[in-house]
Amino acid sequence: EFELVTQHGRPFTRDSFAGQWNFVFFGYLDCPDICPMSLGTMRQMRRLLIDRGHEKDFARFILVSVDSENDDPERMGSYLLQFDSEFVGLTGEKEMVDRLAESLAVHYRQVPDSDFNAIDHTSSLMIIDPQGRAVGALQPPLVPEQMADKFHRLAGAFPDY
Repeated sequence: EFELVTQHGRPFTRDSFAGQWNFVFFGYLDCPDICPMSLGTMRQMRRLLIDRGHEKDFARFILVSVDSENDDPERMGSYLLQFDSEFVGLTGEKEMVDRLAESLAVHYRQVPDSDFNAIDHTSSLMIIDPQGRAVGALQPPLVPEQMADKFHRLAGAFPDY
């Protein structure tokens, strides 16, 4: 169980995953490279899924902040608009982020003695099915066409797809 907040100030819990596919990436807004590149790739994957005939709300793309001290909902909202207005940003207390991260086998840690806000984190894109079950992960390198193909193979294995 966890409770985070979207960039719009709405609560987001485990039950919020139900009803559609979810692609969940853990990162932070001050990340200089991996996070913005991954979000750009997620945007391309979302467009590919739509181009392949999926409804716009077939899948939700989510960024969970691992920087509870600096990433508030307002900042998250502004940041995500640079990538896709439909992306969901989640922030909240570190304990709540930890609960979700641990349940998905995601790891992160503050880099000690860094000259800037550096956080090491898992860079896989976690997949949660419409029943709210973690069913897989897309591993780096994240390439939109390969991600969409792998997702279709994985989703096809579930009768509720």
